[in-house]
Amino acid sequence: MNEFILCLIKYTSIFLCMIYAFMKLQRIKPTVMDIFMLPLFILLAVILSIVKINAQILVPIGFLIFGILFLLIRFKKSVHEMVTVGTIALSYSLIAYGVSNIICCFVAIILDLAVAEALRPVFAQALMSICQIVSIWIYFKIRRFQGGIYPDSKNASFHIMLYISAICVVAMMFLYDENVKEYMLTAVMFIIVISGLLLIIWCRKHITYHYRDACAQQSFDSLENDLKQCKLNCDEIEYQFNVYAKQFHYLNKSLPDCLDLINHAAAETNCDYVRSAQKIMNSALQAMNIANEKCSLQNIPQTGIKLIDAPITRLFNESEKKNLEASVDISANVQSWLTDFMLDVNDIYTVLTYLGDNATISACDSPNAKVRIELCETADNKPLLRIYDSGKLFDESVLAKLGIAQITTHSDGHGIGLLSVFRILKNYYASFILDETIQKFGYTKCIEIAFDGKDSVIVRTFRNSVAHACADRTDLVIECPDEAAVCDASIAL
Repeated sequence: MNEFILCLIKYTSIFLCMIYAFMKLQRIKPTVMDIFMLPLFILLAVILSIVKINAQILVPIGFLIFGILFLLIRFKKSVHEMVTVGTIALSYSLIAYGVSNIICCFVAIILDLAVAEALRPVFAQALMSICQIVSIWIYFKIRRFQGGIYPDSKNASFHIMLYISAICVVAMMFLYDENVKEYMLTAVMFIIVISGLLLIIWCRKHITYHYRDACAQQSFDSLENDLKQCKLNCDEIEYQFNVYAKQFHYLNKSLPDCLDLINHAAAETNCDYVRSAQKIMNSALQAMNIANEKCSLQNIPQTGIKLIDAPITRLFNESEKKNLEASVDISANVQSWLTDFMLDVNDIYTVLTYLGDNATISACDSPNAKVRIELCETADNKPLLRIYDSGKLFDESVLAKLGIAQITTHSDGHGIGLLSVFRILKNYYASFILDETIQKFGYTKCIEIAFDGKDSVIVRTFRNSVAHACADRTDLVIECPDEAAVCDASIAL
């Protein structure tokens, strides 16, 4: 009777540890309902106790068969997953059983002294079962072993665990047989053969996985090279796009002015060559879908230099089409800028064109739209351009990258114009001043271009957020004038 009770305790704990290990390896959270499975484990232990009487060597196989049958009923997973992971879980349970035997050897002396001889085996087996359950619980509490295993993983780790588990079950079969000493050589040879077969299978798997990894690495390297080539192609395309965008942006601004100059030349000279150029330019504008509307306004302020007068004419043309108030003040001898200061007329034209168009776009998005251009001189008689507008102030992100990155000042722009202006100013060491403190004539901001050789970038503002956004700029000066003083100055004006 004592032998039956011992087997019942031992087998129940092995089943319990096997199911617990399976759930942890499969990352299944135990529920309260699993506690009610304990009577079933006891029933399976009773069946194995009967098997032990007739064929003790089959007890480990009985654990495997009954355990897998229970897993198939309890969990809805594939048969392959149940068999493989179930075998590994059983080996965990058997190893925990072996560890508990070693631990309890040191407690045997105390049991010999404290417990009656008849109850001594039962207490010893109960203690070993408790140690077995506690040891496997502690094992899965270690963080490194909480990730579980993946039967479908494409590496040899899972198969190594499976083969070792199979060897563990086979070895336990022979250890369970009391007559194993009579055929120890046969048992050892059998285990060696099984281990050899499993090693051959693992080697085949390892070679297969190594080949797959090599193919995957080769594919990865090929894709990486393709990606690098695509990146190079994209960089080249982006560079070409930026070049073409800059060219088209300039053509879009300059071609209508070029046609206007050709129209004037055709009217004044009546030359066949000029008229032919006029027809070709009209065709080019139509092909590029660029309009060239004539301005009907009279007495527009002019500098006498046709190319510089073109942006001024365009400003008044825009004011005629839109609800925009335009004004121009020319108080300087612009012709002397070209001779005395060696300014290129195309550069002046480009600066006036880009800044004037930006001011027009910004002003037209606001009520009481106004734009003003002034061609005047600094205090030391240096060329000075001023472009006023009534649009909203520049965003802080625009000012933070002013002159160093292609960033737009309006919603549907691309930033080519403003960056081109700064490139021109660098050639003359000219200064760029953005003034948000003007407070006169209903304008909100003014851009000043001073050809003074100082090569400076200045922003005058009352906004503290601008100073914060441009804190990292060492090439940009933030001026915060006293607001009261500015108000007094504007009243005086």
